[in-house]
Amino acid sequence: MLRFALFSIAFFSLKLCAQSVPQSFFTGKTIGNLPYLEYGQGNDRLGGAKMTYLDTSVTLRVVDSVRDRYKVQLSANHAAFLPKIFFKRDSITNTQPYHLSSNWKVYGDSLFDYVVLSLDERLPYRSAQWLNPSRLVVDVYGVTSNTNWITQLSSAQEVKSVSYEAIEDDVFRIYIDLKHSQHWGYLIYYDQQKLVVRIKRQPPSLELSRLKVVIDAGHGGSNTGASGTITRILEKDYTLKFAKELQAALQQEGAAVV
Repeated sequence: MLRFALFSIAFFSLKLCAQSVPQSFFTGKTIGNLPYLEYGQGNDRLGGAKMTYLDTSVTLRVVDSVRDRYKVQLSANHAAFLPKIFFKRDSITNTQPYHLSSNWKVYGDSLFDYVVLSLDERLPYRSAQWLNPSRLVVDVYGVTSNTNWITQLSSAQEVKSVSYEAIEDDVFRIYIDLKHSQHWGYLIYYDQQKLVVRIKRQPPSLELSRLKVVIDAGHGGSNTGASGTITRILEKDYTLKFAKELQAALQQEGAAVV
């Protein structure tokens, strides 16, 4: 009986020690032009399924290496894959177990509206456009909510209101409600340690004769796209035809087309 008890204590101690050993990882920052995260390791002719594009110098924690990608741990329950060409290892990078959100500022200048969240580190994020209601949603990973107030100035013209939610202990979600149902574009980047969401405003006039429209046909050159199984017609040829038809229709209404 005594032997069994000693064995049980030894086994429990061994198990406890094994659980307390931290998972091996190393840290670093994003580099290069338009670094991006992918959901998984899959590939097709259009590339893997992208989760988000990131700014440079965003801190990431690498927990695994798979061929030309690193697996990065975004939060306790979320991971993603980053092409290795977009990562530089940095042993002095801040490796705090968690980070706190601070206060916000919402304002506008002569061209854009801005939503600014102060952080103590450049952390990874993901964004989405919602249509009903019309809003931008930004998840910031590795952040515990510590926001106490939001300053929203009257100079903001497109942002109707902002709010936030801790959807997980270490995932901080930003809601940016817009005044118009149509999204006109936005950009996410860091200014020092501040996460900035820059929001484009709706043009003062929506008449086609006062707008400039950019058409991207897609494919072209050596990037032929798919081909017909019988006709063998290339996708790039049809996307170009559609683009030219759209160009003619818009120009007929007075739009400037690029």
